[in-house]
Amino acid sequence: MPKYLPRLVDLELDQRLTSSGAVLIDGPKGCGKTETATQRANSVVRFDTDAAARAQVDLDPSGLFEEPIPILFDEWQRAPQIWDHVRRHVDDLRRRGLYILTGSATPTDSQELHSGAGRISTLRMRPMSLFESGHSTGEVSLAALLRGEDQRAKLTKVTVPELMTRIVTGGRPAVLRAPPPGRTGGGGGAAAPVHWPRPPPGGTRPLGPGAGGRAVPAPARGR
Repeated sequence: MPKYLPRLVDLELDQRLTSSGAVLIDGPKGCGKTETATQRANSVVRFDTDAAARAQVDLDPSGLFEEPIPILFDEWQRAPQIWDHVRRHVDDLRRRGLYILTGSATPTDSQELHSGAGRISTLRMRPMSLFESGHSTGEVSLAALLRGEDQRAKLTKVTVPELMTRIVTGGRPAVLRAPPPGRTGGGGGAAAPVHWPRPPPGGTRPLGPGAGGRAVPAPARGR
């Protein structure tokens, strides 16, 4: 199993789990949501690959909540009814750090998300930064620059060709671990399918035909 690369959201996730009953990790596909959540979870329910788990949400959802906590409900949008069950369990148990939900889609009904206020905290996750991937020292803080603070750092040893490679590679953990020929960021055949319209999972917002064209350049920019 590949070694886990620590993420900047790790600390924030730990803090959210101590203050909320459940945490929703939202972000683009391939940014590392499941891998990060798995580090904190004691049980994992994968709705994208486990058809029995998806069926159980309708037939006997209580069984999904009998595993050791925190329970990770991965790709929760594949079984959107789980949202209300998580919210209800948080209300009933009145405990913190019970559940983690990960997914790459947004519920169509804004009221559905609003119903999780105070129960389900949302944590936005993005692809790896150069600091997270080990290609930057992190000496210069963008937040500090925006606050007007003076920032100083040693001369970088990263060459222009190396920096260009990092830009093209992007920040997806799986791509960073791939051998050099596979490090093509969001281009090529791997990203081509997103150009095709597809029926959305139940309870999620459909992607328009142009969404793929807008998404493909994003990984290369590290967004």
